[in-house]
Amino acid sequence: MTNNMLKAVKRFNKVMNVCEDMNVLEIKEDGTLQAYYDSEFRPTCVEDLIKESKYQLSLYYEGGHSLNDLRYEDSREWWSRVGKLERLIKFLNECKE
Repeated sequence: MTNNMLKAVKRFNKVMNVCEDMNVLEIKEDGTLQAYYDSEFRPTCVEDLIKESKYQLSLYYEGGHSLNDLRYEDSREWWSRVGKLERLIKFLNECKE
C-alpha cells in the first residue's frame, strides 16, 4: 500500500467517523482494506475512496434520505458534514496525482 493510499485512508476514516457513516476502513495484515460494516466495500485504490465519498455526499442532497432531512433539522451540522465531504474529495483527488 502506497504512502498516498495510507494518507487517503486515514483522512477518509476521520471524515466518515464524523459523518456517522459505517464504511470506516480497517487495514488487514495482508495490506488489503475491509470496511467494518459493509463486506462489499473493499477499496483497492484512491479512486475507490473518491467514488464512495461522492456517493456519501450525494445522500446529503437526496430528497427523502435521512441525511437530507438533517438539512432541515440541524442545518449547521448538515453544512458541516457536506463541507467535510467536499474537502475530503478534494484531498483524495490530490492524493491520486
